[in-house]
Amino acid sequence: MSRYRRVLTRIWEDEKFRALGDDGQRLFLYHLTSPRATPFLLYVEGPGSIGDALAMPSGRLRVA
Repeated sequence: MSRYRRVLTRIWEDEKFRALGDDGQRLFLYHLTSPRATPFLLYVEGPGSIGDALAMPSGRLRVA
């Protein structure tokens, strides 16, 4: 797993990203930067682990 990943700053100007709610944006950024992701953005964790990492209840995680 890589230590550094590139996240372009123009993400904040992207219409699709801005259309997401706060939880959606947070989940999206988690998927881009998670230390548990492989270089191909495959995850070795389930929704429960993601919810715990983000301190987000399962209902909010599903909506996000």
